[in-house]
Amino acid sequence: MTAHPTSTHLPATPVRSLPERMVAVAAAALVLVALLAPRSLATLFLVPIAVGLGALALRQDRRDVQMPLNGFMACLSAFAVYAMLSAFWSAAPLSTLSKSLYLLGAAAGTGVFAAVLPNARRETLAALARGTLIGLTIGAVLLCIETVTSQGITRFLLNMMPSLRVGQEKHLTFDKDLVVVIAENEINRRATIVTLLLLPALLMLKTLIGGRARTLGVMAILTITAVLMGFSGHQSSQAAIAVAATGFGLTLLSPVWTARLVGLTWVVCCLLIVPIVTQLHGTGLHKDGSALFNSARHRIVIWNYTAEQIAKAPILGIGADATATMTEARDRALQKAGAEPPKDGNYGMTAARHAHNVFLQVWYELGAVGALLLAGVGLAGLALIGRQRPELQPFLLGQFAAVAGMIAFSFSIWQLWFLGAIGLGVIAMLIGAEGLERARRARVLPT
Repeated sequence: MTAHPTSTHLPATPVRSLPERMVAVAAAALVLVALLAPRSLATLFLVPIAVGLGALALRQDRRDVQMPLNGFMACLSAFAVYAMLSAFWSAAPLSTLSKSLYLLGAAAGTGVFAAVLPNARRETLAALARGTLIGLTIGAVLLCIETVTSQGITRFLLNMMPSLRVGQEKHLTFDKDLVVVIAENEINRRATIVTLLLLPALLMLKTLIGGRARTLGVMAILTITAVLMGFSGHQSSQAAIAVAATGFGLTLLSPVWTARLVGLTWVVCCLLIVPIVTQLHGTGLHKDGSALFNSARHRIVIWNYTAEQIAKAPILGIGADATATMTEARDRALQKAGAEPPKDGNYGMTAARHAHNVFLQVWYELGAVGALLLAGVGLAGLALIGRQRPELQPFLLGQFAAVAGMIAFSFSIWQLWFLGAIGLGVIAMLIGAEGLERARRARVLPT
């Protein structure tokens, strides 16, 4: 018996059959729609979960399916359950309960997808990868065009079809009847999704696609990354790409020490974020004349004010996703008293709708208990990564760093589309990782 020649990817198999073509089209459509309308990802992310549940239900022998009941899933579930319990003392109990239930369901559903994926046919796996890459490429190219043209495509459509402006007026600046400037909210969301899919896409290219297609794909991803780093106005995506690249590169040198460094950084951010932001505020970098850009200066004020409020409920917090409700209640009370919100330099002292820093948000909303649970989630995730194959670890540690970098500066952890974006990155990484496992088997199976 002889072994297959050594290869770094699965043998290329054309997607010829109609089912595989449909899988590729569906995957491409899901990713592309998510990039064109990011907030739809709250619902779209349920599609792969539903597929996983359907595949599990159709299996005749479910005993062969190994659910990933590991420490990471246990810690993440504990965090979500505690967030649910915070509804008992939350200022926004319905929002607290619904958002934490979504997190728990998304985690469980992703686990089901991970459990059934090893049973997928190689052609189906390749179709999933190709579809994801096609959708990402088209969406990312449009994002790059929008980035370098200040959303030229969207402005053109809004000016040609004014009916599209309905509901978006607060995000638009007009010159007479023409839209001349569009707020970057939506383009920032698109940049976030692309950022969280970059490393999974590279892994898919490495393990499921070879030859010229792989080379062109890598060049396209590097070009997209360069555009986002050089022209994007979303600094959180730029930071996430930078830390992901750093984590990836360091892991190539030493996976063990990189994991330790990432773990230490995660624990410091989870447990010591309050004194960190307090000291940062004390430097005066939020004042005019500092080297920081406007949104960074504003964040320092928001972070400091949020840190000051944590002392009111330091153990249990105010309840998951209750920040906006508390902020609105304070603003109404000030308005009723005829008082203006206090200012810190040029910025109002407020916790805003969320802290723009998940580590700080968790302290405020879930207290020390939540911060400890979040620290456990990260450490358990890193322990799980450490048990994976060495060739997979740079991608996994890089993705962990990308998520950590993103949550440190950007959206609320309870924004469902954002949870969906993180989850979509996990799903894509699972597909790439399964491709790597299939490639390993292909190198050792006898002929």
